[in-house]
Amino acid sequence: MLHVALAALVIGWSGTGHGPARKAVPVVVALPPGGRVPNRPVELQSYLGRKAVVSDYSVTPRDAITFSSTDPLGLAGYAPDAYALPSKRYHGPATIQARYQNETASIPAFVYDSLAVSCYFMFPDGLTFDSGGNAVASGTPAESDIFQAGPENVPQMDAFRGCAGAFIDRAQTTFPLHVPYGGTLIAAQNYIGDVSVKQWRNDFSIVPQTHAGDILLFKTRDGHVVKALVYPASGNAFSAAYVSAPPKHEFADYAYYHPSRKR
Repeated sequence: MLHVALAALVIGWSGTGHGPARKAVPVVVALPPGGRVPNRPVELQSYLGRKAVVSDYSVTPRDAITFSSTDPLGLAGYAPDAYALPSKRYHGPATIQARYQNETASIPAFVYDSLAVSCYFMFPDGLTFDSGGNAVASGTPAESDIFQAGPENVPQMDAFRGCAGAFIDRAQTTFPLHVPYGGTLIAAQNYIGDVSVKQWRNDFSIVPQTHAGDILLFKTRDGHVVKALVYPASGNAFSAAYVSAPPKHEFADYAYYHPSRKR
């Protein structure tokens, strides 16, 4: 848990992307897309001194985040306070407020979109990014800005894994993740909002193994840079919260939290 102290009441949060230990950072809000994704969303907890208390939560803007006392993925059950979920109508900066008796506290947050790509059950094999920087399913590796290719489904080995159509590569025995226009990987414990477009490098076109909390930066065909915070997912599927930046522009979250710094 990370705490932000305002008056006597503090708000803590836990979840993927919480940043370095003992450093308070804005809440990362994103719910990974469909498929067999076994991770829970961000969980909030309020404290009065050292005592955990149950607060009432609200958010500004009002359509940025919804709150739930139960895990929507059905994994963790009831939460002492609340889970913070994206509303799906808003992406960008927000402020979460907590109220307990006569005490109030707030903590900044940023709401991200999410993507998933994998030759795994219910995920698209490839994604491309439209002119607005939004991820959409693609039909072939040549059309994709990020994709997985490999053998087709062999039920005797894994009933849930196997590439389809143009993504089948019969020469493969594994399922490498490709970023054909180049990418770099930033290790977990770096806060996503502190990662700039300038940190992109053309280190690889096949992504090395990733872990929850890692940040993948990769370019698209039209020169966007995509920043993807890796969420845990089953079957080695690639699932992430993401934000993209057009050519010669900065990521929206970095620009918001570092207004004095220019690319």
